[in-house]
Amino acid sequence: MAVELFKELISFASDSAANWNMCISLIESLSLAHKVDKAFELYVDMIRRDSIPEMGTVFHLIKGLLRVNRWDEALQLSDSICQMDIDWVQEGEAADKRKSRL
Repeated sequence: MAVELFKELISFASDSAANWNMCISLIESLSLAHKVDKAFELYVDMIRRDSIPEMGTVFHLIKGLLRVNRWDEALQLSDSICQMDIDWVQEGEAADKRKSRL
């Protein structure tokens, strides 16, 4: 239910920092609750909206996969991150970049 409410919220104001933080929190919570597929839905939605996830968000997805014994997928995600040419930023820097885009 929280995921559906979040999707409704972002349809009105998709670029707000509050929505970004809420999305990260939902991904973390869903991963901890063994609802990795729902967490990945939000992760994919973030990327579709041209948001670069913080490393901590990806870490929570990997931990979620490990919690439900999806080791191969966790390794694939880890490997794909290593193969990508992503300029990872610290959390404070990511917030600054989001603010500058608004």
